[in-house]
Amino acid sequence: MTVTSYAEDAGGSHSDPSAGAQPPLLEMADVVKRFVVKKRGLRVETIAADRISFSVRAGEVFGLVGESGSGKSTLAHLIMGLEEPDGGEIRFRGQILVGGGKRGMFPYGDIQMVFQDPRSSLEPRMRIRDIVLEPLRAVSPQRRREYGNDEALVELMRRVGLHPDHLHRLPHEFSGGQRQRIAIARALITRPALVILDEPTSALDVSVQAQVINLLKDLQQQFGLTYLFISHNMGLVKYFCDRVGVLYQGRLVEVGDADQIFTQPQEAYTQKLLESVPSVVV
Repeated sequence: MTVTSYAEDAGGSHSDPSAGAQPPLLEMADVVKRFVVKKRGLRVETIAADRISFSVRAGEVFGLVGESGSGKSTLAHLIMGLEEPDGGEIRFRGQILVGGGKRGMFPYGDIQMVFQDPRSSLEPRMRIRDIVLEPLRAVSPQRRREYGNDEALVELMRRVGLHPDHLHRLPHEFSGGQRQRIAIARALITRPALVILDEPTSALDVSVQAQVINLLKDLQQQFGLTYLFISHNMGLVKYFCDRVGVLYQGRLVEVGDADQIFTQPQEAYTQKLLESVPSVVV
């Protein structure tokens, strides 16, 4: 498989032109997030998300691309409830998660996340079994019984390419690629509808990146998953994503089908990104 490598972004506020094509699973509507940082003793406000609007349809892979500091991970944290937005609304299956002075019940079992670095996201003193099962603490007893039993756990380990014996080991006994497979199993244990993938391959060797991406594609088919794929690797985005949103300095500057973004980009900055991306073979 020949893909292209790294990406950056462009400027201006942009809405999702195809949001009405089918009912969205996730909606971001005019989402704003500001941070105040100290610079040389002064308090400076930074806008990490500037009226961001887009939707993610059930069953698709929606890619968010942008350089470091563009706001990609901030959006992931807002969706997961790890940060509070300063404006706008976030809706899941039509229900408000947060916005308009309201906060809905977070659907822990239906939205999960795979983080960038499995070394820091896996508790080093916990056995793999306990790590994978941990998200089930926040779901219904019925879901815990259905997906937390030994048979279901062993089957999930096999599906992510790990041996059931691995359940009794500690994270340091595994390679980076294996640790990320463990993180994927942990995200899937609740059988979520939406999985946020925050740079899930950037800490891995190039050859292992391809294995993990192909695993994610297979798992999407097996479990009927929807992915929000956050990355700066335009090659992986082109290979993996159905639609793409381009972020620049907290603004969503272009949204479209992946083919359109890569062959007929509308924004000068998107064009610049594509021109500057080296080709690599994965």
